[in-house]
Amino acid sequence: MQITKRPGGTIEMSMTETELEGIAQSFNEVCNGFTVHDFEKAIGADENTVMHLLNQFRPRHRSELSPLAIPVHLTVAISGENKFTVEMAPNEGRIIINCLNETLREIRPSEYQTRMGIGFGVEKATQIISGIEAALK
Repeated sequence: MQITKRPGGTIEMSMTETELEGIAQSFNEVCNGFTVHDFEKAIGADENTVMHLLNQFRPRHRSELSPLAIPVHLTVAISGENKFTVEMAPNEGRIIINCLNETLREIRPSEYQTRMGIGFGVEKATQIISGIEAALK
């Protein structure tokens, strides 16, 4: 995985399908897997916004959602065999960090990979968090 800050402040992530699916699953877990107390404060967005981001990560499984008060800037593009490029606004990077942190807090390490996806364990989640945090500086 490669994470870089682009001109204008956006963040670009180059990743595999496993990494892409792991982030999508973190969105799904915070919305549907367990209760996040004070959701907007903990995640940095309301549940509808997180579901819109999930739709961007899983275009084949899109669901109908309420309109957003703020636009979603995040885009996902195929960039090669099993390679994806994700571009996002800084606030969307923070939402990913917060969703991954919540999953790390709520899901026991022994079951993390089972719930988040094969090949996406605690170490991978921590690596993504660190990479996005570095790009946000």
